[in-house]
Amino acid sequence: MAVSCFVMVEPAPVDILVLGLLLLGIVSGILTLKGLPPLPSTLMAVLILANIVSFYNPIDLERAFWYIFVTAYLVLSWFFFVAFLQRYETRGMEVLVRAYTFSAVVCVTLGTLSYFHFIGFQDRLLLVGRLKGLFKDPNVCGPYLIPVALFALAGVIRKKPGLSTAIFHLAVLAIASLGVLLSYSRACWINYSISVVAYFAFSYLLRPVGTKPPFSMTRALLFAVLAVVSILGILKLPAVQAMMAERVTSTGLQGYDRDRFHTQRMAFQSALVRPLGIGPGQAEQQFDYATHSSYMRVLSENGFVGFVAYTGFVLLSLGRSLVMTQRTKSVFWRRIYLIAAACIIGHMVNSGVVDTVHWRHYWFLLALPWYTPLESRMRGHNHVGIA
Repeated sequence: MAVSCFVMVEPAPVDILVLGLLLLGIVSGILTLKGLPPLPSTLMAVLILANIVSFYNPIDLERAFWYIFVTAYLVLSWFFFVAFLQRYETRGMEVLVRAYTFSAVVCVTLGTLSYFHFIGFQDRLLLVGRLKGLFKDPNVCGPYLIPVALFALAGVIRKKPGLSTAIFHLAVLAIASLGVLLSYSRACWINYSISVVAYFAFSYLLRPVGTKPPFSMTRALLFAVLAVVSILGILKLPAVQAMMAERVTSTGLQGYDRDRFHTQRMAFQSALVRPLGIGPGQAEQQFDYATHSSYMRVLSENGFVGFVAYTGFVLLSLGRSLVMTQRTKSVFWRRIYLIAAACIIGHMVNSGVVDTVHWRHYWFLLALPWYTPLESRMRGHNHVGIA
């Protein structure tokens, strides 16, 4: 998790480590796949099967092999995180959150220093003036930071966190939010806004019956004021103003958005003609343009069966996270489930205009709802946040 932001090359270091740890864990008996939830596991198996079935006549055979391999790896990464949490439980989740946070802070810090020309490497850490850090694409870098921002937000607004803890969480929240802003991804901004609103709404509406709001209203209002003031201050910077003028037009659309929507229409029409799919990773070859939509990519490439399996798995994971907020007695895990639900909703919207199927951190988020805390570990564990 601590190197999960370094994905300039593929396979990335995190990919090799996850596969290695999964294999080592199973062989040694430390991890087991026996307790994995059957329904989502079945849906993942159906998704892989749909990839194989649609493989019958690809335009680019090499890309098809690579694409199905990456999809299979991400399914295995989901298995790994679920099995890891079953084995290490709350302690394991705390380690994952801290390592993820470390990775995000390093990524944003390097990218921001390069963005404002305190250091060089603009050709490595930026893409056309947009912060991408150690990722290949700003559209992936920005959403990667959103879960970290919500982990920190949970620590800022919770009651009685302690001054030093609150300051630390606020600093991480500011860093992650800055990275989201400087990625200049419109979909990411919407993703972030939806995730934050969903977190507050779920925290309030899904709290145990008869309990007070799970966060201090004063802290929540203070957070909102500081966020607005910070954004207004950053928007006054000349470099930020210039990029905002370029990214945010009067209609909210760029010229290439028409190409994206046209490709999505072609992808849908293709699915009607070839309901089994055109093959994994073949959208660019078939339509001469990426679909820029997870749903249209899966539908056109893996057919209706693959589409139902993938969207069903995502919706099931969302529903599971909301159900678990009601079932668990642990304040820590309730907030983890709330953050997972909020981020999944934001990423579902993001997925409508950006291809997110192969986002590593999205599969991590989708794994979180499928851990069930033991009742013996729930009682008395009332802290949450990064530290």
